[in-house]
Amino acid sequence: GINISDSVKLKPKQMHNIEKSLNSAMGVVGIGDNAPTCMIISSTEMQTNVLCSYNAVDNILYIDSVIGDTNKLLELQEGMACPDNPLSTYVHELLHWKDAEEYRKVTTITNQKEYLIDLRMECKKKLDKLEKQGYNIFNISDYASKRYLDGLFDETWTEYRVLKLLGNGE
Repeated sequence: GINISDSVKLKPKQMHNIEKSLNSAMGVVGIGDNAPTCMIISSTEMQTNVLCSYNAVDNILYIDSVIGDTNKLLELQEGMACPDNPLSTYVHELLHWKDAEEYRKVTTITNQKEYLIDLRMECKKKLDKLEKQGYNIFNISDYASKRYLDGLFDETWTEYRVLKLLGNGE
C-alpha cells in the first residue's frame, strides 16, 4: 500500500499520478502483489537530491511528493535513463526492490551497507560482462556514468535495465 507522511499535502491529481505511475512501473518490472510498502514524504524528509529511495532493510520505498507533479518529475529526471518517460524513476526504484527480493531469497537483509557491498560486487560482474560483449556502459545515462565512476555499480546496472525496459531496446 501507499502511506503518506503527515507533512505532505497532496492534491488528488498528484496522488492519482503517483498511484498510476507506480502501478504501471510494477507492470513493466513484472511485480505482482508482493510490492514494497511505499511512503510518500516531503522533500525535507527525503535524502538530499533524490526523488525516491529504497530501504532494503525496512523494505520501504520512499517517494518524494514532488514527483506527483509530472512536469516537475520530468525536469528532475534529466540525466537519467529514459528521462522523458514519467515511469523512469519508478522503474529504477522498483528494480532496486526486485534486487533486494532476490537477495532475500538467500539471506535476510539486516544491514543496508553490507547488502549494498554484496550487491555492487554482483552488479560489477554483470557490467564487466556487458563491456566484454562490446557494450559501452558510458552510453546509458549521465547518472549511470557518474555512479559507475563512484563505484556504485548497482546504480549503473539499474539504469541499464531501465533503458532496456523503457528505452528503444538498444
